[in-house]
Amino acid sequence: MTILKSAEVISFPEPKRNEAVVKAVKSAIGQKMAYLFDGLLQNASTALFEEMWSLDREEMLARRFNVMRFLKVHCDYYEPHFCQVIAELWDQLGRSDAQSLSMREGPVSELIRINSKKLESHYKVLITEIRLRLSYLMVKEVSQFPIRPENLYIAFWQTTLDSKLFYHESFILIMLFHRFVMDRYGQILAAVNGTLIDHRVDVSSA
Repeated sequence: MTILKSAEVISFPEPKRNEAVVKAVKSAIGQKMAYLFDGLLQNASTALFEEMWSLDREEMLARRFNVMRFLKVHCDYYEPHFCQVIAELWDQLGRSDAQSLSMREGPVSELIRINSKKLESHYKVLITEIRLRLSYLMVKEVSQFPIRPENLYIAFWQTTLDSKLFYHESFILIMLFHRFVMDRYGQILAAVNGTLIDHRVDVSSA
């Protein structure tokens, strides 16, 4: 049996290490999103009255019923689907043909664009740090950031497309997603950055 000296370190092949780190990052994101989606479900009912205060009573109750039915009945669908879409973006990490999510132009896409720009500006320093760590991990510049705010918004939006919600009800869902999930975007970034630090992924200007 070979005994390693204290100064010796076992090194895994780089692709294996990258795969292990990305897997850990996806797991951390999944855990954080489960927590945030639970908060969305728990707080949506009260928040809906605040979002729809200008509507007449019958219309407000109808929309509230449809939105809450989606959140409660389809929770076993939209959360796994959302995480699957984001996981697929992570699987493209470092590839030259890596894609961002996109959607048709309209009021929802405009709302997503505005909110995304605000979040990217607010968390610019932390986003830059994570991208540098990812570049160090992949030994190349990583230009596509899997958890860009816009990707998260669109991933959630996609979960509503197969529902029977009207467009304006899906719009309300995006507003709720912003309020109870994306308003805590910093927690998602912190989970990713913390996981990279735990795996000794350094900051580099690669």
